[in-house]
Amino acid sequence: FYKDSLNDPNPGEIPRKNLIKTMKDIGPVLWYSLAGGEPFIRNDLEDIVNDVHYYCRPKVFSFPTNGWYTERTFNIILRSLQRLKRGNIILFFSLDGPESIHDEIRGKGSFEKLTNTVKRLRPLQSIYNNLYINFILTVTPQNAEVAPKFIKEISRDFDADAISINLIREHKPNA
Repeated sequence: FYKDSLNDPNPGEIPRKNLIKTMKDIGPVLWYSLAGGEPFIRNDLEDIVNDVHYYCRPKVFSFPTNGWYTERTFNIILRSLQRLKRGNIILFFSLDGPESIHDEIRGKGSFEKLTNTVKRLRPLQSIYNNLYINFILTVTPQNAEVAPKFIKEISRDFDADAISINLIREHKPNA
């Protein structure tokens, strides 16, 4: 949500020290998910991953992602897997439909970037059996007609470990 301000002195991120305080307050958890925009644009994401593992010791650590940042995502996930002593890492890729629909919703070239990121990460699964590559399809008026067929395509073409489906409800009469 703030990619245009990333290089500003205050880019609009929750400061790491605030996250650490919350982690200390929460303590051990079963599942920890970093959400709220694209986590892989944070410059300190690798440190945050280490902090979460130190303070919260989750068995499952998940990241939603749009898959835009192929090398950055690969490098952070690889280093996190190398350091991980326990638990699983689950990546949830937001995939909104076939290429034309996905790009209409997420921006031109988004489908290709996501596809490249998934392909880049896939070999890590043969080394690390605790890495899962999942997908989230958010059904909206833009993709509702193709969603049922596209779910099968995600399973086949992306070899999804799991697929989650979110439904958007419009707040207007006859929606």
